[in-house]
Amino acid sequence: MTYDNFWQTITNSTPDEWLYDDENSTYVFKNDLSISIVGSEIDYSESGKFYEEWAIRHPDATARRKEFSLCYNGVVIERFYTAAVDGLRMYIPYPNLDTMSISSEQYAIGKIVNIPNEGYGYESYLHRCGITY
Repeated sequence: MTYDNFWQTITNSTPDEWLYDDENSTYVFKNDLSISIVGSEIDYSESGKFYEEWAIRHPDATARRKEFSLCYNGVVIERFYTAAVDGLRMYIPYPNLDTMSISSEQYAIGKIVNIPNEGYGYESYLHRCGITY
């Protein structure tokens, strides 16, 4: 497995190809069990709060930092950063603030990490945040 293969495997996958364990905030890729995504605890410290307009323009203005580790055989290969918005209902990848956009890779990973929130509508939250992809 190369770094590029690892990255492509994750970003080309779909949410239904992942097993989600809510108790441990862990996602495991069904087609290669050595690939996983592990969510950190929500950052409730002062430094974990978001005040940027895109993150707080929801019915519940609470937004906190949420980090995910992209892992291979339990080793962290890459970190993925999101804001848990609208009272922690949806994880939104950090956008480029100049263009208010996220990359196609960020979009794909965002769909995966929002498996437990799928009833809320990932795309509608991106739209509400003013983020394009």
